[in-house]
Amino acid sequence: MPIAKNINIRQKESHTSHLALSDLKKGVKARVLDIIPPESDLVRLMAMGVCRGRIINIQKDSNPLIVKVYNSKIGISKELAKRIIVELC
Repeated sequence: MPIAKNINIRQKESHTSHLALSDLKKGVKARVLDIIPPESDLVRLMAMGVCRGRIINIQKDSNPLIVKVYNSKIGISKELAKRIIVELC
């Protein structure tokens, strides 16, 4: 069962893949490793709870991407999600 575009279960278990948040499919959990958008977007993402080390769950994998952070769901454009680097949990 694919968990992201071109990623299979074996890669998930090894934790060797770093992906863009935009590549993940619905139901996948990931840990934020880095955020590389413009400063204004970084501040806004952090205010919504998306920051390094945070575990997020993909709720909807279209545009916008809907992610669950703690008990909140937020929408992130695919363009911005491409700049959020994650590792699978």
